[in-house]
Amino acid sequence: MSRLTIQLIMRRAPRGQPIDARMLADLGISSAEASRLTGQGWLQRLGRGAYLLTGDHLTSDGIVSFLGRRTPWTSHRR
Repeated sequence: MSRLTIQLIMRRAPRGQPIDARMLADLGISSAEASRLTGQGWLQRLGRGAYLLTGDHLTSDGIVSFLGRRTPWTSHRR
């Protein structure tokens, strides 16, 4: 794990909200690398495929944003 990878996460990861596996993949970080980052103390695992930067704190807005990215939206017409 390079220092550049850690710096990339610190710059691009949203504060106050969980980081999902898709977002990490978009940053070029595999699930194996995410596991290593968790072991090294850079990420805290919240659950399957959900992480938080160590030292960060979840916010209500951050949780809603995270869930919005993971929820398929459909339009309903009446």
